[in-house]
Amino acid sequence: MPSRPMNKGQSNDHDFVPPTQYKPSRLKQKPSGFSPLKLIPSFKAMDLNRTISSSQIPNTINSSSPEALFTLFFTDSVIDRIVQCTNINAESVRADPVNSRTQNIRFHNSYNQLPWKPVTSSEILVYLGINIYMGIHTEPHINDYWNTNTETGPVHHPIRNTMSRIRWTQIHQYFHVWDPTLDHSASNRTARPHEKVNLLAKCDGLGPYVICRRIYILR
Repeated sequence: MPSRPMNKGQSNDHDFVPPTQYKPSRLKQKPSGFSPLKLIPSFKAMDLNRTISSSQIPNTINSSSPEALFTLFFTDSVIDRIVQCTNINAESVRADPVNSRTQNIRFHNSYNQLPWKPVTSSEILVYLGINIYMGIHTEPHINDYWNTNTETGPVHHPIRNTMSRIRWTQIHQYFHVWDPTLDHSASNRTARPHEKVNLLAKCDGLGPYVICRRIYILR
């Protein structure tokens, strides 16, 4: 069917809507010396010397004492819980050391074949203190902290005089902050840290974020 010509935008189609024709807008002339950068507010740096901040540490805690700050997070009940869970995990692992090594790469050596005695709260405190020391005085290898030759590297007397390398390694292998007997399936081994520490946090009335952050940074 031949198309019908349209003249001057007119059409015999009742539904036809002619296109809107816009007139070109007239741009206002910018004043002389105008710059868009002048619209940006000037930056003023914060004076950190005049910034006042305060901690939320209880008045009964000496904030200048590292030991007091440590016990604020690791109370006696938390340490006792770690001792209990670590000893339970050690008994479980040593009952079937071959299976434990296949499920956890930390048990690839023979330290779990050495004689073991249940860990005490004093040893857990020493273990955590050594971890804090290692975080401050970094070495490329764990064994370097028990170095005795001054020609090959520094000698860390605070560690050597406190705990042997074998005992620290054993505690490190068995260290637990949750009861391993509650892991009823292998899928729990891949659970996120805050899910595993949740039991400890609930028992001691502390938030899981605080416990999880402190424990796993130290490790």
